[in-house]
Amino acid sequence: MNIDIKDAQNVYNNLIDNTFNKQENKLFGIKQIDINTVPDRSLHQLPYETAEKLFNLSSNQRLQYFEEIKEKMSDDLYWTVLRALWIDDGICSEQWKKLMYADRKRQHKIMKSSDRQALRKLPKVMPVYRACDEKEDEKNFNWTLDSNIAVRFHKKHIAIRKIKKSDIYAYFNSRNEKEIILKPKLLEGNIHKRASFSLTLKCSNKI
Repeated sequence: MNIDIKDAQNVYNNLIDNTFNKQENKLFGIKQIDINTVPDRSLHQLPYETAEKLFNLSSNQRLQYFEEIKEKMSDDLYWTVLRALWIDDGICSEQWKKLMYADRKRQHKIMKSSDRQALRKLPKVMPVYRACDEKEDEKNFNWTLDSNIAVRFHKKHIAIRKIKKSDIYAYFNSRNEKEIILKPKLLEGNIHKRASFSLTLKCSNKI
């Protein structure tokens, strides 16, 4: 998708399904500058042409470019842009894990306000689900609160684990997937159980 610079804000909003409201996110709005000349972690908005380049790249190229410019971003901007990239086409990988668990302040900014409110309303303990193949690592960081969402990925198994609300690193629902990002400590060990494919078929009848 080609992005016209003058329409960058509108395209961005459509790209991430209005993930952020106007009060929380002023991602664009400054003239193009050479971001290599600005001090580290001082950039609070992306220049139009920088944003245009970022969101026009393929998935792998986006992350590479994000890696190149991330140190120039303020903490708020880092989390805001990272969320936009994740919501659009993020998948579990070592690179994503490194970015998601970055040593940055104001990590709550990776969530929009409505997601933070929804997170506060979750029960203290809850089951989460993840579709997986036999050889797939079930220790990936993104799960869902809805078993039917896991079923829709048509994998051979559905992994199930019980977590506490305090185990949640972030909650996203912009894709209507009730997505949970687990805290890093929960990615260790093998403390979940698998549901068989027969359970998957049973769940799929509820969709």
